[in-house]
Parts: sequence; C-alpha cells; structure tokens
Amino acid sequence: MRRGRVKARRIGLALGGGAARGWAHLGVLSLLDEIGVTPSVICGTSIGAVVGALKASGRLQAALDEIMGADLIRVLSYVSPGIREGALIDSRRIHNLLRAWFGHADIGDLQAPFAAVATDIATGDSVVLRSGDLVSALMASIAIPAIFPPRFTRGRWLSDGGLSDPVPVGAARALGADAVIAVGLNSRTAGIGSGDGEGSEDGNGGTAGRKPSLNAVLLSTLMIAERNLAASRLSLDRPEVLIEPDMSGFVGSEFHRARELSAIGYESARAASDALLALGG
Repeated sequence: MRRGRVKARRIGLALGGGAARGWAHLGVLSLLDEIGVTPSVICGTSIGAVVGALKASGRLQAALDEIMGADLIRVLSYVSPGIREGALIDSRRIHNLLRAWFGHADIGDLQAPFAAVATDIATGDSVVLRSGDLVSALMASIAIPAIFPPRFTRGRWLSDGGLSDPVPVGAARALGADAVIAVGLNSRTAGIGSGDGEGSEDGNGGTAGRKPSLNAVLLSTLMIAERNLAASRLSLDRPEVLIEPDMSGFVGSEFHRARELSAIGYESARAASDALLALGG
C-alpha cells in the first residue's frame, strides 16, 4: 500500500461511541499509521474517548497486548455489581484499569490536543472536556446511564457522551481541525435479538430468542438512540471522511473480541484510504 505525507491540512479525528465495538477504532488507527495520515487533534465519545486518549498520550502500544489478549474471563473480572453507586456495574475496577494505563496524566500534557465528550444529565448539553485529569474525563465520557454511575466533575453530574454527541465532529473542529475523519460505530448494527438463541413462537405470530439481559437491553437502547442522533448530527456537520465499520456481528458487551473488531475497523479504513490520502491534497 502506498504511503502519503499529510501536512497541508490540520486533520481532526472524531471517534464515536459504541461500547465494545470501539475496539474497531484500533484498526482504523493502525491503517492511518500505515498510510502516513497523522491526526493533529483527536476527540472521542465514550469508548472512542478511551481509544483516542491512548493514541493522544502515546500509550496505545503499551495497552494493546492487554486489550487484544483479554478473554471473556478477563473482561468479566472488571465487572461487579454496583447498586450502591446507583448503577448496575461498580466502576472502580475500570477506574483502576484506566489509572494503570494513564496514571495521573493531564489532558493538556498529552502528545496531541485531545478532548473527551460527556453529557450534562441535568441539561442534556454536550460537555467537551479538554483540560484537567484525563482519567476523570474518560470516566465521565464512558458513564453509560444506569450501567455505570454518573461522575461529578466541575460542578456537574456527567454521563455518557453518546447521549448528546455520539460522533464528535464539531468538537474536533473546535480544537482547530479544518478536515475531520469521523468513525461511527452504530449505523450498521444488529438488534439484541438477532441470532440470539433458538427461535420459538412468541404468542403473537412471531418468534423470540433468549430473553435479553437487562444490561443488553440498556446497551441496545442507547445504541439505537446514538445511531439516530448521530445520523442527524452528521447530516448537519459532515466530516470530510466518514468511516462506518459493519458492526452487525457484534454486541456492545463483547470486549473480548478485540482482534476481530480491530480487523473490521482496519478493513473499513482501508476501503477509504484514497479519500484519507486526499486530505493532504
């Protein structure tokens, strides 16, 4: 594959939310490195913020072995009931993992300008976190309602950024990008009942698989809302390049399938390589 040198424009990278599907961002980043496209600014929502922070901090390679090598047992080790925090999952183990990756890094000290997007649950406003403690910003950005507890940050209760800005193109432009590469993960997804269990009559002339768990219902509901909101926002502020991997074979809880997800992200970005290289034109 030919390589390019992109210098003519200030390239922004906007990484969308999508829970475990966010590991597809890893493949996109790999392709960008391969063809020589280096984003000047990086913004992310939810899992996109985590992957974006790994790239912006220079810590991506150090975390890759853990991400790619995590099996289901390893993933489940980070999950424990969190009813005492007003959510289904206690977020402290995830907080500890992010601390292990990022330490006490400040957003302003990263190798590239970076912002994480969260949502003010009192107003519904999008909140772009571009300074302060990196892990605190990430914990707010990934705080999926009812699954993870909201985070009290700078006088506000903040929750998952996907509620207000699923693919943060505008945030990347606000950081100074004049051309944006956006990666959306929820435009091509399967419903929670797709292929789940053996079909049986549901009493209404249709079929039903295994009854989905509460976590699955909450994740699927959020993904549907994010998909519709992202389509609306992207129609108003179109990125110069939009990459939308086919995530129909995955659900949001499958963090143990990082290798497969990364491969799909890579192939989706490779299909857009001519458009990506043209950004430097």
